[in-house]
Amino acid sequence: MGPDGTARLRIGRAYLRDVQVRRITPEPDHAEVGPDGIDFVFRARSPRLRATVTFALQPERPGRIRGRVSLGDGTPLRFGHFVYP
Repeated sequence: MGPDGTARLRIGRAYLRDVQVRRITPEPDHAEVGPDGIDFVFRARSPRLRATVTFALQPERPGRIRGRVSLGDGTPLRFGHFVYP
């Protein structure tokens, strides 16, 4: 969590080209576009509590889709999945 009481979840730009974000629960306070992707900024209830954020996504194409996600400026987690036609 940042000093301003917010948590940032960054999703890589390449991944966001291949999926459409349909819904985010809870809704972010705001989003910031950067060179590496979009930071979804959430107001944290408490620095000691865990939070769950759910993204409802719609793939834009079939095939292998790869992405990166990170908390703030932390080390990105790389992932991938396959979308059947």
